[in-house]
Amino acid sequence: LCRKPRPGLLKQYLDSIESEPTQLWMIGDREIDMQAGTKVGAKTIFITSTKQIEGATATAPTLFEAVSFLLK
Repeated sequence: LCRKPRPGLLKQYLDSIESEPTQLWMIGDREIDMQAGTKVGAKTIFITSTKQIEGATATAPTLFEAVSFLLK
């Protein structure tokens, strides 16, 4: 249940911090990362320089730029 794209691990994390899924951002470089985030109700950022993933909230070419996006 905890292996991506299943959202088990993300659900456990949300329970441990007592937070709503809509407050969580899933950042990843694989489609299954986006699937896991979406299944739990999180917003997603896909790390890529060329490929687009349908359903990702945002894309960024690097992790640094993804974090910069979140801090704005």
